[in-house]
Amino acid sequence: SLFMWPFGLIAVGAGLQALNRVRDDFRLRFCLAWYIPFWLVFELIPTKLPHYVLPAYPGMALLIGWLLTLQPQDANAPLKRWQQWLWWSTAFGLV
Repeated sequence: SLFMWPFGLIAVGAGLQALNRVRDDFRLRFCLAWYIPFWLVFELIPTKLPHYVLPAYPGMALLIGWLLTLQPQDANAPLKRWQQWLWWSTAFGLV
């Protein structure tokens, strides 16, 4: 997820939020079913070349995009702080 900098930082938070809401939304189930098995298999193989993970990036990007578009009342307090920090650091990095 280094290639998705800085949004790769919140991939874990996106996964945890999606796991909490997986029963409510079939789209989250699809993204998790796409990303989690791929990640587990990738952790088991001995050679980890950078292009091996490319098929997992769209699933992770969809989860991250879903997380970043959550309404403020739907996100918990640590997630709100993390999102705010991420947006400000990205804006500062672009300048």
